Amino acid sequence: KLQFLYLIAILHQRMNSATALLLSAAAAASSPDCSGNGFYYADVGECSCFSCFEGPACDSFNATCAVDALGGNPLLFEEFWRAHRYPVQESLAYRVSYDFDVTAVHGRELRGGQASLMPALNRTISKLHRAVGNVADLEKKNLVIGAGCTQLIDAAIYACKKQRGLDRPMYVYAQAPYYSGYPSSSVLGMDGMRPNGLSFTQRTDLPPEDVIEFVTYPNNPTNTAREPVYGGRAACTVYDSVYLWPSLWPAFTLPKTKPTVQLFSLSKMSGHAGTRFGWGLTEDAEFAGMMAESIERQTIGLSVDAQLKAYSVFEYLNRDGAQEFNGWIQRHLVKRWGVIDSIFDAASQTRFTQLADRHGFYAWVRCERPEDAMDCSAVFKRAGVAVEAGTKFGSTPAEVRLEMVQSDVVFDIIAQRVRSLVGA
Repeated sequence: KLQFLYLIAILHQRMNSATALLLSAAAAASSPDCSGNGFYYADVGECSCFSCFEGPACDSFNATCAVDALGGNPLLFEEFWRAHRYPVQESLAYRVSYDFDVTAVHGRELRGGQASLMPALNRTISKLHRAVGNVADLEKKNLVIGAGCTQLIDAAIYACKKQRGLDRPMYVYAQAPYYSGYPSSSVLGMDGMRPNGLSFTQRTDLPPEDVIEFVTYPNNPTNTAREPVYGGRAACTVYDSVYLWPSLWPAFTLPKTKPTVQLFSLSKMSGHAGTRFGWGLTEDAEFAGMMAESIERQTIGLSVDAQLKAYSVFEYLNRDGAQEFNGWIQRHLVKRWGVIDSIFDAASQTRFTQLADRHGFYAWVRCERPEDAMDCSAVFKRAGVAVEAGTKFGSTPAEVRLEMVQSDVVFDIIAQRVRSLVGA
């Protein structure tokens, strides 16, 4: 009788899953197209319009609006996922407990002992990194997960500081132009978690044992491959490798310096920024434990819903989806970089110089005229394009960062307005 009831339960579960897939397909077929200027979300029953588009159907364009080229919001990736639907099935009874029943996993898989870590994530993350080849000595690594790379940056600072004594004065260093999150993480931190005696610095002559160096590899905002200024002699060398994927850097190379910890995020790998899922890899088990301690104290681990979605993304890419995904993103970015090059490399213009390597999320542009160099971001703003000022990245007001991963519609508007600005 028990076996019969078990079979009935399995059959019921599969029927529900099949029904959910059919309903999902039907919803996709009947969803409004938002005039091609936004995405429709069935959960709220309305369109989410792209930058400068308005109205219930996103059919009204605000010509006076400064189109958003600011924050690295990867809506380009959403266009791929809408064309390649992969169901994420979840019951309201799924994983209601705080913790997973986990033990350390060794061998060819990553090691990870966070109580909030889904065991299957260990296997699928390990599988993807082995296939891509963007982590050296993968079999020696310990895995830590957190709410995006932002939380992991803070956790890495905490772990490095704690290993050397929470009361010991230390400095966080990153070579300019750097990701703007490093100064805010080290100086402001999370409530109650930031140890005393920590400050952000641009000095390169400090005792290395007092320095926590961040290296974005490849760099944000210049897309360049960098090595640590302190030459790997710092107390901790944290490699922020969120852009180290073949979709963004097809001919990537590995860092020459061994990292204390290497950080990744779903937002840059697959575009799922709103899922808030990131992971760190380190050979130092104690360091991994201290990072996990920081994360557990802040948020009692990471949402199981975020982990489930991340697991589904990894599974899709591991099941022969990576080649298609990488190729799709590469083709779109190559096309976009061709447009940017045609604008800034024009022989007739000397007003602007594009400085970034030709791949990845961002263009890095310098205003060459003295009157523009006082505030290059304002020059772009007056032309109807909102960009990040260079000062946000420890650089000068003569430089700006221009985002490359918006939706196709928004990127075309940006390109049109920047072309008019350069030709003015």
